[in-house]
Amino acid sequence: MKAQHLQAMFARRREMEHMHIERTQAVNKYFDHWGKVTSRFENWTTPEYYKQAEEKLQRSKQEKEKQKQLSERKEKLALLFDQEKEQYDMELREKQRSRKTRALSTSTLEKINVNLKEQQAIRRKLELEAKLYGKWRHGVDDANLIFESKNDHEVIAKLSWLDKQVENQLEKEKDEIEAKERDLRLQAEQNRAEELHKQRQQIREKEIREIRALQEMHMEQLQERQKESETLKESEHKLRENIEELEKEIELLDESYAVMQQKADFGGAYNLTKIKVFMRKRSEVFRNQIKLCISILERMLPEACKPETLLNFKEKLSKQLDSEMYTLTQIDAMYESEAKYNLLRCEDLWQTQTSERYKELKDLLNLERNSKGKVLNDVLQRESELLDIRSTHLNAIENTGEKLKQLIKEEEESPRACIVSQADHITECCHATTACSPRSCHSSTCDTVDSSRSCAPPSRICHESHSALKLPNDTCNLNASQKKRYEHNISNTFKDLNLDVWESMPNSPRDLVNQRVDAQRSLRVVTSETAERPKFGRKRVAWT
Repeated sequence: MKAQHLQAMFARRREMEHMHIERTQAVNKYFDHWGKVTSRFENWTTPEYYKQAEEKLQRSKQEKEKQKQLSERKEKLALLFDQEKEQYDMELREKQRSRKTRALSTSTLEKINVNLKEQQAIRRKLELEAKLYGKWRHGVDDANLIFESKNDHEVIAKLSWLDKQVENQLEKEKDEIEAKERDLRLQAEQNRAEELHKQRQQIREKEIREIRALQEMHMEQLQERQKESETLKESEHKLRENIEELEKEIELLDESYAVMQQKADFGGAYNLTKIKVFMRKRSEVFRNQIKLCISILERMLPEACKPETLLNFKEKLSKQLDSEMYTLTQIDAMYESEAKYNLLRCEDLWQTQTSERYKELKDLLNLERNSKGKVLNDVLQRESELLDIRSTHLNAIENTGEKLKQLIKEEEESPRACIVSQADHITECCHATTACSPRSCHSSTCDTVDSSRSCAPPSRICHESHSALKLPNDTCNLNASQKKRYEHNISNTFKDLNLDVWESMPNSPRDLVNQRVDAQRSLRVVTSETAERPKFGRKRVAWT
Protein backbone atom coordinates (compact mmCIF):
# COMPACT_ATOMS: atom_id res chain seq x y z
CA MET A 1 0.00 0.00 0.00
CA LYS A 2 2.79 2.32 0.87
CA ALA A 3 4.65 1.47 -2.35
CA GLN A 4 1.57 2.17 -4.40
CA HIS A 5 1.16 5.47 -2.63
CA LEU A 6 4.77 6.39 -3.32
CA GLN A 7 4.41 5.41 -6.97
CA ALA A 8 1.30 7.53 -7.25
CA MET A 9 3.07 10.41 -5.59
CA PHE A 10 6.06 10.07 -7.95
CA ALA A 11 3.70 9.85 -10.89
CA ARG A 12 1.95 13.03 -9.84
CA ARG A 13 5.30 14.70 -9.37
CA ARG A 14 6.48 13.65 -12.82
CA GLU A 15 3.22 14.81 -14.27
CA MET A 16 3.55 18.20 -12.57
CA GLU A 17 7.13 18.54 -13.77
CA HIS A 18 6.04 17.57 -17.29
CA MET A 19 3.24 20.13 -17.16
CA HIS A 20 5.65 22.77 -15.89
CA ILE A 21 8.06 22.01 -18.73
CA GLU A 22 5.23 22.25 -21.27
CA ARG A 23 4.04 25.57 -19.87
CA THR A 24 7.59 26.93 -19.87
CA GLN A 25 8.07 25.83 -23.48
CA ALA A 26 4.75 27.42 -24.45
CA VAL A 27 5.75 30.72 -22.82
CA ASN A 28 9.17 30.66 -24.49
CA LYS A 29 7.58 29.81 -27.82
CA TYR A 30 5.13 32.67 -27.41
CA PHE A 31 7.84 35.22 -26.64
CA ASP A 32 10.07 33.93 -29.46
CA HIS A 33 7.24 34.16 -31.98
CA TRP A 34 6.10 37.68 -31.05
CA GLY A 35 9.68 38.82 -30.69
CA LYS A 36 10.29 37.88 -34.33
CA VAL A 37 7.00 39.52 -35.39
CA THR A 38 7.56 42.80 -33.57
CA SER A 39 11.24 43.08 -34.49
CA ARG A 40 10.19 44.29 -37.96
CA PHE A 41 8.37 47.27 -36.49
CA GLU A 42 10.93 48.36 -33.91
CA ASN A 43 12.17 51.16 -36.12
CA TRP A 44 8.67 52.64 -36.08
CA THR A 45 9.12 53.57 -32.44
CA THR A 46 12.57 55.14 -32.83
CA PRO A 47 12.90 58.96 -32.70
CA GLU A 48 14.92 58.95 -35.96
CA TYR A 49 11.96 57.55 -37.88
CA TYR A 50 9.63 60.32 -36.69
CA LYS A 51 12.32 62.94 -37.21
CA GLN A 52 12.87 61.84 -40.83
CA ALA A 53 9.12 61.74 -41.45
CA GLU A 54 8.75 65.27 -40.00
CA GLU A 55 11.62 66.58 -42.14
CA LYS A 56 10.12 65.00 -45.25
CA LEU A 57 6.75 66.56 -44.46
CA GLN A 58 8.34 69.99 -43.91
CA ARG A 59 10.21 69.73 -47.22
CA SER A 60 7.04 68.84 -49.08
CA LYS A 61 5.19 71.76 -47.43
CA GLN A 62 8.00 74.18 -48.32
CA GLU A 63 8.02 72.95 -51.91
CA LYS A 64 4.25 73.40 -52.19
CA GLU A 65 4.47 76.90 -50.68
CA LYS A 66 7.27 77.80 -53.08
CA GLN A 67 5.30 76.56 -56.09
CA LYS A 68 2.27 78.51 -54.90
CA GLN A 69 4.29 81.72 -54.54
CA LEU A 70 5.84 81.19 -57.98
CA SER A 71 2.43 80.72 -59.58
CA GLU A 72 1.10 83.88 -57.87
CA ARG A 73 4.13 85.86 -58.99
CA LYS A 74 3.71 84.54 -62.53
CA GLU A 75 0.05 85.67 -62.55
CA LYS A 76 0.99 89.14 -61.29
CA LEU A 77 3.75 89.50 -63.89
CA ALA A 78 1.39 88.35 -66.63
CA LEU A 79 -1.18 90.92 -65.48
CA LEU A 80 1.42 93.70 -65.46
CA PHE A 81 2.64 92.59 -68.91
CA ASP A 82 -0.90 92.75 -70.32
CA GLN A 83 -1.39 96.22 -68.85
CA GLU A 84 1.90 97.52 -70.27
CA LYS A 85 1.12 95.92 -73.64
CA GLU A 86 -2.31 97.57 -73.72
CA GLN A 87 -0.76 100.93 -72.78
CA TYR A 88 1.89 100.52 -75.47
CA ASP A 89 -0.74 99.68 -78.13
CA MET A 90 -2.76 102.73 -77.09
CA GLU A 91 0.28 105.01 -77.38
CA LEU A 92 1.19 103.44 -80.73
CA ARG A 93 -2.32 104.03 -82.10
CA GLU A 94 -2.18 107.61 -80.81
CA LYS A 95 1.11 108.22 -82.63
CA GLN A 96 0.06 106.49 -85.86
CA ARG A 97 -3.30 108.17 -86.22
CA SER A 98 -3.79 110.55 -89.13
CA ARG A 99 -2.87 114.20 -88.53
CA LYS A 100 -5.01 115.57 -91.32
CA THR A 101 -7.26 118.46 -90.50
CA ARG A 102 -10.97 117.93 -90.28
CA ALA A 103 -12.86 118.56 -93.49
CA LEU A 104 -14.84 121.76 -93.39
CA SER A 105 -18.54 121.89 -94.10
CA THR A 106 -20.01 123.36 -97.29
CA SER A 107 -21.46 126.35 -95.47
CA THR A 108 -18.07 127.20 -93.97
CA LEU A 109 -16.39 126.95 -97.37
CA GLU A 110 -19.07 129.18 -98.88
CA LYS A 111 -18.50 131.76 -96.15
CA ILE A 112 -14.75 131.66 -96.76
CA ASN A 113 -15.30 132.10 -100.53
CA VAL A 114 -17.59 135.06 -99.92
CA ASN A 115 -15.04 136.59 -97.55
CA LEU A 116 -12.27 136.21 -100.13
CA LYS A 117 -14.39 137.87 -102.79
CA GLU A 118 -15.21 140.71 -100.43
CA GLN A 119 -11.52 141.10 -99.57
CA GLN A 120 -10.71 141.38 -103.27
CA ALA A 121 -13.48 143.95 -103.70
CA ILE A 122 -12.14 145.89 -100.71
CA ARG A 123 -8.64 145.76 -102.17
CA ARG A 124 -9.93 147.17 -105.49
CA LYS A 125 -11.84 149.85 -103.62
CA LEU A 126 -8.74 150.80 -101.68
CA GLU A 127 -6.78 151.13 -104.90
CA LEU A 128 -9.51 153.30 -106.39
CA GLU A 129 -9.59 155.39 -103.22
CA ALA A 130 -5.85 155.87 -103.45
CA LYS A 131 -6.34 157.15 -106.96
CA LEU A 132 -9.25 159.29 -105.74
CA TYR A 133 -7.16 160.87 -103.02
CA GLY A 134 -4.38 161.52 -105.48
CA LYS A 135 -6.86 163.18 -107.81
CA TRP A 136 -8.28 165.18 -104.94
CA ARG A 137 -4.83 166.31 -103.94
CA HIS A 138 -4.18 167.61 -107.40
CA GLY A 139 -7.08 170.05 -107.29
CA VAL A 140 -10.30 168.22 -107.07
CA ASP A 141 -12.26 169.77 -104.14
CA ASP A 142 -15.59 167.99 -104.16
CA ALA A 143 -17.02 167.85 -100.63
CA ASN A 144 -19.74 165.45 -101.70
CA LEU A 145 -17.23 163.05 -103.19
CA ILE A 146 -15.15 163.15 -100.02
CA PHE A 147 -18.25 162.51 -97.90
CA GLU A 148 -19.28 159.50 -99.98
CA SER A 149 -15.69 158.25 -99.94
CA LYS A 150 -15.65 158.51 -96.16
CA ASN A 151 -18.86 156.50 -95.89
CA ASP A 152 -17.48 153.91 -98.27
CA HIS A 153 -14.35 153.60 -96.18
CA GLU A 154 -16.44 153.02 -93.07
CA VAL A 155 -18.35 150.32 -94.93
CA ILE A 156 -15.08 148.70 -95.99
CA ALA A 157 -13.79 148.81 -92.40
CA LYS A 158 -16.95 147.23 -91.06
CA LEU A 159 -16.95 144.53 -93.72
CA SER A 160 -13.32 143.79 -92.97
CA TRP A 161 -14.09 143.63 -89.28
CA LEU A 162 -16.98 141.25 -90.00
CA ASP A 163 -14.69 139.02 -92.06
CA LYS A 164 -12.28 139.00 -89.17
CA GLN A 165 -15.07 137.95 -86.82
CA VAL A 166 -15.97 135.06 -89.12
CA GLU A 167 -12.35 133.96 -89.26
CA ASN A 168 -12.13 134.23 -85.49
CA GLN A 169 -15.29 132.15 -85.18
CA LEU A 170 -13.78 129.43 -87.38
CA GLU A 171 -10.60 129.43 -85.35
CA LYS A 172 -12.66 129.38 -82.18
CA GLU A 173 -14.55 126.29 -83.40
CA LYS A 174 -11.25 124.67 -84.28
CA ASP A 175 -9.82 125.48 -80.85
CA GLU A 176 -12.99 124.18 -79.21
CA ILE A 177 -12.59 120.89 -81.07
CA GLU A 178 -8.94 120.70 -80.00
CA ALA A 179 -9.95 121.51 -76.42
CA LYS A 180 -12.56 118.75 -76.53
CA GLU A 181 -9.94 116.33 -77.83
CA ARG A 182 -7.60 117.39 -75.03
CA ASP A 183 -10.40 116.93 -72.52
CA LEU A 184 -11.13 113.49 -73.96
CA ARG A 185 -7.46 112.53 -73.77
CA LEU A 186 -7.27 113.86 -70.23
CA GLN A 187 -10.44 111.96 -69.32
CA ALA A 188 -8.97 108.82 -70.88
CA GLU A 189 -5.79 109.31 -68.83
CA GLN A 190 -7.88 109.79 -65.71
CA ASN A 191 -9.93 106.68 -66.49
CA ARG A 192 -6.76 104.69 -67.14
CA ALA A 193 -5.24 105.95 -63.88
CA GLU A 194 -8.43 105.09 -62.00
CA GLU A 195 -8.52 101.65 -63.63
CA LEU A 196 -4.89 101.07 -62.70
CA HIS A 197 -5.65 102.23 -59.18
CA LYS A 198 -8.63 99.87 -59.01
CA GLN A 199 -6.48 96.99 -60.23
CA ARG A 200 -3.80 97.78 -57.66
CA GLN A 201 -6.47 98.08 -54.99
CA GLN A 202 -7.92 94.72 -56.03
CA ILE A 203 -4.44 93.15 -55.87
CA ARG A 204 -3.91 94.77 -52.46
CA GLU A 205 -7.29 93.54 -51.23
CA LYS A 206 -6.49 90.06 -52.55
CA GLU A 207 -3.18 90.11 -50.66
CA ILE A 208 -5.02 91.29 -47.52
CA ARG A 209 -7.52 88.44 -47.87
CA GLU A 210 -4.70 85.95 -48.39
CA ILE A 211 -2.83 87.29 -45.36
CA ARG A 212 -5.97 87.12 -43.23
CA ALA A 213 -6.66 83.59 -44.44
CA LEU A 214 -3.06 82.70 -43.60
CA GLN A 215 -3.49 84.22 -40.15
CA GLU A 216 -6.70 82.26 -39.64
CA MET A 217 -4.89 79.11 -40.73
CA HIS A 218 -2.10 79.82 -38.25
CA MET A 219 -4.68 80.48 -35.54
CA GLU A 220 -6.44 77.21 -36.32
CA GLN A 221 -3.09 75.43 -36.20
CA LEU A 222 -2.38 77.12 -32.87
CA GLN A 223 -5.73 76.01 -31.50
CA GLU A 224 -5.14 72.46 -32.69
CA ARG A 225 -1.66 72.46 -31.19
CA GLN A 226 -3.10 73.89 -27.97
CA LYS A 227 -5.63 71.07 -27.80
CA GLU A 228 -2.91 68.56 -28.56
CA SER A 229 -0.71 70.14 -25.88
CA GLU A 230 -3.52 69.89 -23.33
CA THR A 231 -4.07 66.26 -24.31
CA LEU A 232 -0.35 65.60 -23.96
CA LYS A 233 -0.31 67.27 -20.55
CA GLU A 234 -3.16 65.05 -19.43
CA SER A 235 -1.32 62.03 -20.82
CA GLU A 236 1.86 63.15 -19.08
CA HIS A 237 0.03 63.53 -15.77
CA LYS A 238 -1.62 60.15 -16.22
CA LEU A 239 1.67 58.47 -17.17
CA ARG A 240 3.44 59.95 -14.18
CA GLU A 241 0.67 58.70 -11.93
CA ASN A 242 0.89 55.26 -13.54
CA ILE A 243 4.67 55.18 -13.11
CA GLU A 244 4.29 56.18 -9.48
CA GLU A 245 1.68 53.45 -9.00
CA LEU A 246 3.98 50.93 -10.67
CA GLU A 247 6.82 51.95 -8.37
CA LYS A 248 4.52 51.50 -5.40
CA GLU A 249 3.45 48.09 -6.71
CA ILE A 250 7.10 47.11 -7.16
CA GLU A 251 7.82 48.28 -3.64
CA LEU A 252 4.86 46.29 -2.34
CA LEU A 253 6.03 43.24 -4.28
CA ASP A 254 9.53 43.58 -2.84
CA GLU A 255 8.15 43.83 0.67
CA SER A 256 5.95 40.77 0.20
CA TYR A 257 8.82 38.82 -1.31
CA ALA A 258 11.07 39.81 1.58
CA VAL A 259 8.44 38.48 3.98
CA MET A 260 8.08 35.28 1.96
CA GLN A 261 11.84 34.74 1.91
CA GLN A 262 11.99 34.48 5.68
CA LYS A 263 12.72 30.92 6.84
CA ALA A 264 9.84 29.04 8.34
CA ASP A 265 10.05 27.73 11.92
CA PHE A 266 9.34 24.00 11.82
CA GLY A 267 9.83 23.55 15.58
CA GLY A 268 6.15 23.53 16.38
CA ALA A 269 5.31 20.91 13.72
CA TYR A 270 6.12 17.78 15.73
CA ASN A 271 3.03 15.67 15.08
CA LEU A 272 0.50 15.16 12.29
CA THR A 273 -2.00 17.68 13.55
CA LYS A 274 0.62 20.40 14.03
CA ILE A 275 2.09 19.65 10.62
CA LYS A 276 -1.33 19.96 8.98
CA VAL A 277 -2.05 23.22 10.80
CA PHE A 278 1.39 24.54 9.91
CA MET A 279 0.95 23.53 6.24
CA ARG A 280 -2.49 25.16 6.12
CA LYS A 281 -1.05 28.41 7.45
CA ARG A 282 1.87 28.34 5.04
CA SER A 283 -0.47 27.50 2.18
CA GLU A 284 -2.68 30.42 3.17
CA VAL A 285 0.35 32.73 3.24
CA PHE A 286 1.44 31.67 -0.22
CA ARG A 287 -2.13 31.82 -1.53
CA ASN A 288 -2.40 35.34 -0.19
CA GLN A 289 0.86 36.19 -1.92
CA ILE A 290 -0.56 34.80 -5.19
CA LYS A 291 -3.75 36.81 -4.66
CA LEU A 292 -1.58 39.87 -4.05
CA CYS A 293 0.18 39.28 -7.36
CA ILE A 294 -3.16 38.79 -9.11
CA SER A 295 -4.50 42.02 -7.60
CA ILE A 296 -1.35 43.83 -8.78
CA LEU A 297 -1.92 42.47 -12.29
CA GLU A 298 -5.58 43.50 -12.20
CA ARG A 299 -4.61 47.04 -11.20
CA MET A 300 -2.04 47.13 -14.00
CA LEU A 301 -4.33 45.80 -16.74
CA PRO A 302 -6.43 48.98 -17.44
CA GLU A 303 -3.32 51.08 -18.17
CA ALA A 304 -0.99 48.34 -19.43
CA CYS A 305 1.01 48.75 -22.63
CA LYS A 306 0.97 44.98 -23.31
CA PRO A 307 -2.16 43.58 -21.66
CA GLU A 308 -1.85 40.19 -23.42
CA THR A 309 1.29 39.30 -21.46
CA LEU A 310 -0.31 40.34 -18.21
CA LEU A 311 -3.44 38.33 -18.97
CA ASN A 312 -1.38 35.25 -19.72
CA PHE A 313 0.57 35.67 -16.50
CA LYS A 314 -2.68 36.24 -14.61
CA GLU A 315 -4.05 32.98 -15.99
CA LYS A 316 -0.87 31.28 -14.91
CA LEU A 317 -1.24 32.67 -11.38
CA SER A 318 -4.89 31.63 -11.33
CA LYS A 319 -3.82 28.09 -12.19
CA GLN A 320 -1.24 28.20 -9.40
CA LEU A 321 -3.94 29.40 -7.01
CA ASP A 322 -6.20 26.54 -8.09
CA SER A 323 -3.30 24.14 -7.63
CA GLU A 324 -2.74 25.50 -4.13
CA MET A 325 -6.41 25.02 -3.35
CA TYR A 326 -6.13 21.46 -4.55
CA THR A 327 -3.00 20.97 -2.43
CA LEU A 328 -4.92 22.37 0.53
CA THR A 329 -7.55 19.67 0.07
CA GLN A 330 -4.84 17.02 -0.04
CA ILE A 331 -3.39 18.09 3.31
CA ASP A 332 -6.23 16.54 5.29
CA ALA A 333 -5.72 13.22 3.51
CA MET A 334 -2.06 12.91 4.46
CA TYR A 335 -0.78 10.23 6.76
CA GLU A 336 1.67 10.83 9.54
CA SER A 337 4.42 8.98 7.66
CA GLU A 338 4.30 11.31 4.66
CA ALA A 339 3.43 14.52 6.49
CA LYS A 340 7.01 15.64 7.19
CA TYR A 341 8.12 14.77 3.70
CA ASN A 342 5.25 16.67 2.15
CA LEU A 343 5.95 19.60 4.47
CA LEU A 344 9.52 19.94 3.25
CA ARG A 345 8.57 19.31 -0.37
CA CYS A 346 5.74 21.80 -0.33
CA GLU A 347 7.92 24.38 1.40
CA ASP A 348 10.59 24.02 -1.30
CA LEU A 349 7.95 24.14 -4.01
CA TRP A 350 6.34 27.23 -2.47
CA GLN A 351 9.66 29.03 -2.21
CA THR A 352 10.60 28.12 -5.78
CA GLN A 353 7.25 29.25 -7.19
CA THR A 354 7.38 32.43 -5.11
CA SER A 355 10.84 33.24 -6.42
CA GLU A 356 9.82 32.57 -10.03
CA ARG A 357 6.60 34.47 -9.57
CA TYR A 358 8.44 37.40 -8.03
CA LYS A 359 10.98 37.54 -10.85
CA GLU A 360 8.41 37.29 -13.63
CA LEU A 361 6.08 39.81 -12.06
CA LYS A 362 8.89 42.23 -11.30
CA ASP A 363 10.16 41.90 -14.86
CA LEU A 364 6.66 42.67 -16.13
CA LEU A 365 6.36 45.64 -13.79
CA ASN A 366 9.78 46.95 -14.83
CA LEU A 367 8.88 46.42 -18.48
CA GLU A 368 5.64 48.36 -18.02
CA ARG A 369 7.46 51.11 -16.15
CA ASN A 370 10.12 51.35 -18.87
CA SER A 371 7.46 51.38 -21.59
CA LYS A 372 5.52 54.11 -19.84
CA GLY A 373 8.75 55.99 -19.20
CA LYS A 374 9.56 55.79 -22.91
CA VAL A 375 6.05 56.97 -23.77
CA LEU A 376 6.48 59.77 -21.23
CA ASN A 377 9.75 60.82 -22.87
CA ASP A 378 8.02 60.81 -26.26
CA VAL A 379 5.23 62.94 -24.81
CA LEU A 380 7.74 65.41 -23.34
CA GLN A 381 9.62 65.54 -26.62
CA ARG A 382 6.37 66.13 -28.49
CA GLU A 383 5.51 68.92 -26.05
CA SER A 384 8.84 70.60 -26.76
CA GLU A 385 8.18 70.22 -30.50
CA LEU A 386 4.74 71.75 -30.01
CA LEU A 387 6.33 74.69 -28.22
CA ASP A 388 8.66 75.21 -31.19
CA ILE A 389 5.76 74.90 -33.63
CA ARG A 390 3.72 77.34 -31.54
CA SER A 391 6.56 79.87 -31.54
CA THR A 392 6.86 79.41 -35.31
CA HIS A 393 3.15 80.08 -35.80
CA LEU A 394 3.29 83.10 -33.50
CA ASN A 395 6.23 84.54 -35.45
CA ALA A 396 4.37 83.92 -38.70
CA ILE A 397 1.28 85.66 -37.29
CA GLU A 398 3.39 88.63 -36.17
CA ASN A 399 5.06 88.88 -39.59
CA THR A 400 1.75 88.65 -41.44
CA GLY A 401 0.29 91.19 -39.01
CA GLU A 402 3.07 93.65 -39.83
CA LYS A 403 2.55 93.07 -43.55
CA LEU A 404 -1.20 93.51 -43.12
CA LYS A 405 -0.66 96.82 -41.29
CA GLN A 406 1.63 97.98 -44.09
CA LEU A 407 -0.95 97.07 -46.76
CA ILE A 408 -3.73 98.83 -44.86
CA LYS A 409 -1.50 101.90 -44.47
CA GLU A 410 -0.76 101.84 -48.22
CA GLU A 411 -4.49 101.59 -48.91
CA GLU A 412 -5.16 104.58 -46.66
CA GLU A 413 -2.35 106.53 -48.33
CA SER A 414 -3.56 105.57 -51.79
CA PRO A 415 -2.61 108.18 -54.48
CA ARG A 416 -6.08 108.17 -56.00
CA ALA A 417 -7.04 111.58 -54.57
CA CYS A 418 -3.66 112.97 -55.60
CA ILE A 419 -4.20 111.71 -59.15
CA VAL A 420 -7.64 113.34 -59.35
CA SER A 421 -6.36 116.65 -57.96
CA GLN A 422 -3.43 116.60 -60.39
CA ALA A 423 -5.81 115.96 -63.29
CA ASP A 424 -7.99 118.91 -62.23
CA HIS A 425 -4.92 121.08 -61.93
CA ILE A 426 -3.79 120.06 -65.44
CA THR A 427 -7.25 120.92 -66.82
CA GLU A 428 -7.20 124.35 -65.21
CA CYS A 429 -3.69 124.99 -66.52
CA CYS A 430 -4.76 124.01 -70.05
CA HIS A 431 -7.72 126.38 -69.90
CA ALA A 432 -5.58 129.12 -68.42
CA THR A 433 -2.85 128.82 -71.07
CA THR A 434 -5.34 128.75 -73.93
CA ALA A 435 -7.27 131.76 -72.58
CA CYS A 436 -5.97 135.25 -73.36
CA SER A 437 -6.47 138.74 -71.99
CA PRO A 438 -9.03 141.25 -73.29
CA ARG A 439 -6.22 143.42 -74.60
CA SER A 440 -4.95 140.67 -76.89
CA CYS A 441 -8.52 140.07 -78.04
CA HIS A 442 -8.84 143.73 -78.87
CA SER A 443 -5.62 143.75 -80.81
CA SER A 444 -6.60 140.61 -82.73
CA THR A 445 -9.99 142.05 -83.71
CA CYS A 446 -8.76 145.52 -84.64
CA ASP A 447 -6.10 144.64 -87.24
CA THR A 448 -8.66 144.44 -90.07
CA VAL A 449 -7.23 146.41 -92.98
CA ASP A 450 -3.74 144.97 -92.63
CA SER A 451 -5.07 141.41 -92.74
CA SER A 452 -7.25 142.22 -95.74
CA ARG A 453 -4.27 143.70 -97.67
CA SER A 454 -1.79 140.94 -96.99
CA CYS A 455 -4.30 138.02 -97.12
CA ALA A 456 -2.31 136.44 -94.32
CA PRO A 457 -3.75 133.54 -92.27
CA PRO A 458 -5.92 134.58 -89.34
CA SER A 459 -4.15 135.41 -86.14
CA ARG A 460 -4.43 133.31 -83.00
CA ILE A 461 -7.62 133.87 -81.12
CA CYS A 462 -8.32 133.49 -77.47
CA HIS A 463 -9.76 130.23 -76.23
CA GLU A 464 -11.77 130.42 -73.08
CA SER A 465 -13.52 127.70 -71.17
CA HIS A 466 -16.94 128.99 -72.39
CA SER A 467 -18.72 127.57 -75.40
CA ALA A 468 -18.84 130.83 -77.42
CA LEU A 469 -16.27 133.50 -78.19
CA LYS A 470 -17.01 136.61 -76.13
CA LEU A 471 -15.50 139.94 -76.99
CA PRO A 472 -15.20 142.58 -74.27
CA ASN A 473 -18.63 144.13 -74.70
CA ASP A 474 -18.45 145.70 -71.24
CA THR A 475 -16.29 148.64 -72.25
CA CYS A 476 -16.81 150.21 -68.89
CA ASN A 477 -14.46 147.61 -67.42
CA LEU A 478 -11.58 148.94 -69.57
CA ASN A 479 -9.45 151.82 -68.48
CA ALA A 480 -9.30 155.11 -70.40
CA SER A 481 -6.14 154.39 -72.41
CA GLN A 482 -7.40 150.95 -73.54
CA LYS A 483 -10.81 152.39 -74.53
CA LYS A 484 -9.23 155.24 -76.48
CA ARG A 485 -6.85 152.87 -78.26
CA TYR A 486 -9.72 150.49 -79.04
CA GLU A 487 -11.85 153.28 -80.60
CA HIS A 488 -9.01 154.81 -82.62
CA ASN A 489 -7.96 151.40 -83.92
CA ILE A 490 -11.37 151.19 -85.64
CA SER A 491 -11.78 154.80 -86.77
CA ASN A 492 -8.18 155.47 -87.83
CA THR A 493 -7.46 152.28 -89.78
CA PHE A 494 -6.73 154.26 -92.92
CA LYS A 495 -3.36 155.29 -91.53
CA ASP A 496 -2.17 151.76 -92.39
CA LEU A 497 -2.82 152.31 -96.13
CA ASN A 498 0.65 153.84 -96.56
CA LEU A 499 -0.71 156.99 -98.30
CA ASP A 500 1.24 160.21 -97.98
CA VAL A 501 -1.89 162.37 -98.18
CA TRP A 502 -2.97 161.47 -94.64
CA GLU A 503 0.35 162.47 -93.13
CA SER A 504 0.60 166.01 -94.54
CA MET A 505 -3.05 166.89 -95.15
CA PRO A 506 -4.80 169.09 -92.52
CA ASN A 507 -8.05 167.85 -91.04
CA SER A 508 -11.20 168.98 -92.84
CA PRO A 509 -14.29 170.21 -90.96
CA ARG A 510 -16.07 166.98 -91.84
CA ASP A 511 -13.27 164.95 -90.28
CA LEU A 512 -13.42 166.97 -87.10
CA VAL A 513 -17.16 166.36 -86.85
CA ASN A 514 -16.65 162.65 -87.46
CA GLN A 515 -13.96 162.48 -84.76
CA ARG A 516 -16.25 164.14 -82.24
CA VAL A 517 -19.07 161.77 -83.15
CA ASP A 518 -16.77 158.74 -82.87
CA ALA A 519 -15.53 159.90 -79.48
CA GLN A 520 -19.05 160.42 -78.16
CA ARG A 521 -20.77 157.28 -79.45
CA SER A 522 -20.58 153.94 -77.65
CA LEU A 523 -19.22 151.09 -79.70
CA ARG A 524 -21.53 148.27 -80.57
CA VAL A 525 -19.44 145.09 -80.47
CA VAL A 526 -20.71 142.25 -82.63
CA THR A 527 -20.28 138.72 -81.31
CA SER A 528 -20.47 135.43 -83.19
CA GLU A 529 -24.11 134.99 -82.16
CA THR A 530 -25.26 138.53 -83.23
CA ALA A 531 -23.00 139.01 -86.28
CA GLU A 532 -24.86 139.81 -89.53
CA ARG A 533 -24.02 141.70 -92.64
CA PRO A 534 -25.06 145.38 -92.30
CA LYS A 535 -27.63 146.68 -94.72
CA PHE A 536 -25.52 149.61 -95.80
CA GLY A 537 -22.78 147.17 -96.77
CA ARG A 538 -24.88 145.88 -99.64
CA LYS A 539 -25.15 149.19 -101.54
CA ARG A 540 -23.16 149.61 -104.72
CA VAL A 541 -20.77 152.55 -104.88
CA ALA A 542 -20.19 154.12 -108.24
CA TRP A 543 -16.56 155.14 -108.71
CA THR A 544 -15.57 157.74 -111.24
